[in-house]
Amino acid sequence: MIKKIYCLMFIFVSFYAYTEDIMGSISREVQIRTVQDIEYDFELKIDELAVIYIDDDVQFLKSINIELNISDTMKNYADGFIICIYKNISPEPHVNGRGFTGTRIFMSSLPYMNRSFITIPIGSNEYDSNELTSGVLGVTEHIEVYHFPIIVQIQPVMKGLPEFLFNDLALFTFKPELERKGILNLNVNKPDGYEDSEITVLLDEEQVNLASFPIVLRSGIHSIKILSDVFSEENISVAITPGNTENVEVNLEKSISTLTFNIEPLEGASIFLDGEKIDVYQGQRIVLTTGEHTIRFKLGNYNVSKRFTTVLGSNYEISLFFDMDIKED
Repeated sequence: MIKKIYCLMFIFVSFYAYTEDIMGSISREVQIRTVQDIEYDFELKIDELAVIYIDDDVQFLKSINIELNISDTMKNYADGFIICIYKNISPEPHVNGRGFTGTRIFMSSLPYMNRSFITIPIGSNEYDSNELTSGVLGVTEHIEVYHFPIIVQIQPVMKGLPEFLFNDLALFTFKPELERKGILNLNVNKPDGYEDSEITVLLDEEQVNLASFPIVLRSGIHSIKILSDVFSEENISVAITPGNTENVEVNLEKSISTLTFNIEPLEGASIFLDGEKIDVYQGQRIVLTTGEHTIRFKLGNYNVSKRFTTVLGSNYEISLFFDMDIKED
C-alpha cells in the first residue's frame, strides 16, 4: 500500500485584515528617534512583547530596519518559532501590560541563521524585493505614523520544544533609515534703513526666492550666494545631512569702496585727498564715498594729481612711481 504524506511549510505569511489577541506581556519599550545612524538594541525572550514608538517628525523616514541575532541553540529550533509584528495596538501599551489586541502585519518563521534582517517601509516608500538578499525579509504592507506603536514578538508554533529555549535571549537592533534629504532654512538680515533694498539669492548657482525657504535639498554640500548693488557679496557653503534642518543666518553689510596706498614714505612729501592733507603709510586703507575724487602728491616743487570715480563696492589702490632716465653721449 502506498502512503501519501503531505507536508505544509510556511516561509512568509502576512495577515492584516483583522484584529487579533496578542498573547504575552510587554517587557521592553523603545522610543526611536528619526535620526540617521542611531541604533536601538534590546533583548527579548520567547513570548515576550516589545513595543516600539517613533518620533512625530518622520518627514524623511524611509524605513525601519530590524536586525535579529539569535543563538546557535535557537537557530537549531528555528522552524519551531515565528516572528510577528503588530500595528494598531489597543489599549495603550505599557510595560508588564497584558491583554492587547492588534493587526498583524508581518509573520515569518525564523530564518535558519544567526543573523537576519527585516525591513519595514514607512508611508509610501517601498523596498525592492529584487534587492533583498538571503536573511533579509520585507514587510509588504505600508506602515503609517499613526499605526505606531507597533509590537514585536517571537512566538513558538511547535509543541514539545525544550524548556531552556524559553530562557534564551534574542537580540533586536532597530535602526531608522532616512531619505538622503534635509532642509535648508535661510534668514537674511539687512541693516536698519535698508530693509527694502533688493537682493538676489543663488542656491547652487540657481536663483531662488528668499520667501521659498525652508527648502528640501538632497544631502551634501550646497552653495549660497547673495548679490546686491547695496550690500557686500556673501558666499556660504552649507552641509545638508539626512533628516536634519540646517539654519543659516546672514547679516548683510552695506557695501563700501576703499582706497589703499602702495607708496613708500618719502621725507617732505605730502598727499592730499579731495584737497585735504592726509597722513599716509604703506598699506593704509581709507573708506571712500561713491563718486568723483582727486588725489594729489606734492614733493617740493613737484606736483602730480589724478581724478578718479569710485563705484560702490569697488576697491582702489594708489601707487606712485618715480623714474630716472640716464643717457650716454
